[in-house]
Amino acid sequence: MPNVHRICAVFAGIVLLAALTAGCSVQTLEDFHAAAQRMNPKKSPCETTGCVLAANMQAADTLDRALQSRKFPKSGRIVLTTFVDVDNLAETSTLGRLIPEQISARLAQKGYSAVELKTLSPDIAIQNDVGEFALSRQTGEVVKTGLGDAILIGTYAMGAASIAVTVRVIDADDNVVLAGAGYELPLSPDVMTLAQIAPAQRSAGTGPADLRPVVSTLLPGDRR
Repeated sequence: MPNVHRICAVFAGIVLLAALTAGCSVQTLEDFHAAAQRMNPKKSPCETTGCVLAANMQAADTLDRALQSRKFPKSGRIVLTTFVDVDNLAETSTLGRLIPEQISARLAQKGYSAVELKTLSPDIAIQNDVGEFALSRQTGEVVKTGLGDAILIGTYAMGAASIAVTVRVIDADDNVVLAGAGYELPLSPDVMTLAQIAPAQRSAGTGPADLRPVVSTLLPGDRR
């Protein structure tokens, strides 16, 4: 019987040692995972994929589908205008100039002919912080030139956690909306720089840092 007791004691010790070892392993793995997360924090989509370019490319694809559904010929000329701040239609920013450039580049890849308004009318004065025209005047000026079949116009509005962008392609003859898209850009440091927003201008409690850009179609029939 003493041997039996000795065997039971040894077996119990082995079980206890295994349990302790397993516990230490789990704890060690958890610590390792936590340390890895601290060393490599999760990045927002803007930091990993370039959300401005991605959102603008997606918006251009949306415009392309709408233009095709309206039978707009790719041989038609689309005149680009600088996007403006919806709260001050006479002002723009680096972001307001970048958006139409990236959208037009994507449209050009799809076979469209796009040209900047300032190249059609060299007499138009362009300032760094001012668009070609206030939005209400842009379409009329393009119609006067007679050099465009459609016009790409857009506005952006700054919110607490994002910038809302609205894009439209309108017929140069009758101002009918041929295509449109709306999307949001999270206020990442890069987006704030492009929009020329000082850090002090950003409100406290701006929401999640990984807010993703979203593009939605604005159907011509939905216009007001």
